[in-house]
Amino acid sequence: MKNTIKLLLATASVTLLAACGGGGGGTPAPVASTSTFDLRAAYVALYTTPSSNQFTLNGTVNGVSVTGSGTATSGAVTTGTFEGLQSLQRSQTISATLSGNGQTLPLTVTSTDWTDSNYVPRGSTGDEYEVVVGTPTIPTTARVNDTGVLYTATLYPDSRKQYRTGSVVASYVVEPETATTAIVKLIRTSRDTNSTITDISTGSFRIDATNRFVRLNESLISISDASTLTVTYR
Repeated sequence: MKNTIKLLLATASVTLLAACGGGGGGTPAPVASTSTFDLRAAYVALYTTPSSNQFTLNGTVNGVSVTGSGTATSGAVTTGTFEGLQSLQRSQTISATLSGNGQTLPLTVTSTDWTDSNYVPRGSTGDEYEVVVGTPTIPTTARVNDTGVLYTATLYPDSRKQYRTGSVVASYVVEPETATTAIVKLIRTSRDTNSTITDISTGSFRIDATNRFVRLNESLISISDASTLTVTYR
């Protein structure tokens, strides 16, 4: 459940610094649906269904204004070993072109999400090595205005886990949209080893009676380097 945008920022920050030379008709008011939504079923469908989603992005990276576009491609679920346990894995590759500071740069980053045989998250690998603590609980009967914690995780630089780099709390909130749909926001709050918040990333999805997620957008506020990015899926 790692955010596309977090991976982009991790790569873009380094790349841009290295390149450095020095009205419509309004939006209808949201309606609070009285339906219940199965967030677990929606998450499992998202995890197990290969997909390719195009997006545009804009924001700032280390004070540099950036724009761009790209594609997030999620592969099929396969088996593997994570933390010494037989697990399921799903890899995501993000290919994007980022423009800023007079440069146009190609970026490609990859991450892998790991779950148990029941699709309960165990962790992720990529720019960081993330290990979920305990057993996550993903609601099967969520309603508009519901909130909660999905899981907590410990961050390490790599699989050797020689030291901690921080922690993550993944939470959710269900917001109103229409009489038959809702907006589910999956929020990841990252902290360093001093428990200071370093960044907050939010992925927004539409959910309806079929209990499937439709990607809408992702946003990231990185407090540690004063960067912000917004990804909008087409």
